[in-house]
Amino acid sequence: MAVQLKTDRILFYTVLFVVMFGIVILYSASSVMARAKHLSEWHFVARQFGWMIISVAAMIMLKNTHYRRLQSAGVAFTAIGIMIVLLVAVYFLDAAHHRWLRVGPFGFQPSELAKPALVIFLAFFVTWRAPAINTRYTLLPAALAVGCIILIVAVADLGTAVVLGVTATVVFFVAGLKTRHCLIVAGLAFLGVLVLIGSQPYRIAAFMVIFWRGLRAAALVSDDFGKYLALGITTIVVVQGLINMTSVLGLMPTKGIPLPMLSAGGSSLLCTLSSLGVLMNVSEHVG
Repeated sequence: MAVQLKTDRILFYTVLFVVMFGIVILYSASSVMARAKHLSEWHFVARQFGWMIISVAAMIMLKNTHYRRLQSAGVAFTAIGIMIVLLVAVYFLDAAHHRWLRVGPFGFQPSELAKPALVIFLAFFVTWRAPAINTRYTLLPAALAVGCIILIVAVADLGTAVVLGVTATVVFFVAGLKTRHCLIVAGLAFLGVLVLIGSQPYRIAAFMVIFWRGLRAAALVSDDFGKYLALGITTIVVVQGLINMTSVLGLMPTKGIPLPMLSAGGSSLLCTLSSLGVLMNVSEHVG
């Protein structure tokens, strides 16, 4: 008899609220420009709304797909291999910016797809090599694969490369630590989030919820693959949000990193909601 899973309503409705709020912000920020350039104040909103429908559908599909179906060498190495090919291809096909692959009127950024691909690879690889996590037979191939992606991304998008690097570091760091040390790291990161609450509470609150539910899922899930998957997704979303907000506040140089679910951009929205769909599935298996 199939086990009935309970939806993590807190995470699910928080994500939907932030996405809808992002549409409202986009209309407020772009309506005048859209009317001047495209004769319709809804031009950018309509395009983002279309991406929202696709992204929410992908999120729900992955929410209802057991995360362990991603735990295979075929999925992990295929994902990382495709990303390397796409990142190299975009370097030559987009000679000016090295960011966009375009097919007719449609375009996407491989650097956005690199985020979930890297998390899946890290979760599989660290789980697979857990008994020998600190040996050169683990660290060398991991450094080659992860380093290759980060270096290629850094050519055109240093901010995203930093996000990927921090995520990889956190996953490997936690893989070699005792539980009490992991809790210390989580506590320090939580304090860092609190520092920004007074500045942008309406944005920070949503990322605090994702941070909380993601760490809860990582701590309580029964298998290592689920733990590293939840940890990687949570890290990549929250770190990206923090870098964006600290740049807006002038606390660090502007890196052009989109604010997950709030900034305009189809590639970012699709990859973020797909990743959060996987996180929701991990959380559902926690109960």
